Amino acid sequence: MNLKGRDIISAKDLTREEVEFLIKEAEKYRNILKSRKPIFKADDKVAITVFLEPSTRTRLSFQFAGTYLGIKVLDFGASEISSI
Repeated sequence: MNLKGRDIISAKDLTREEVEFLIKEAEKYRNILKSRKPIFKADDKVAITVFLEPSTRTRLSFQFAGTYLGIKVLDFGASEISSI
C-alpha cells in the first residue's frame, strides 16, 4: 500500500484498510526498536552535523538519531574552534 505523496489531514482521510496497514507497520517498527538494532541499514550514508550555537543536548540527540538509523555521523565540531 502506498501512501507516499498523499496529504492526510485527518484519520477520516484514510480507509479502514489503510489504518490497519499503518497499525501493522507501527507494530513492526516497535519490535525493531525493542531489539535495539538500527531501523535502516545505511552503511553507504553519512550525515554531517553542524551546530552554530553550543548545545550539547541537541548535538548528541542528532548524533544518536543518525547512529540509531544506521547512518555514519560526522560532527563538524564546536563553532567556537572552527573558522566559519
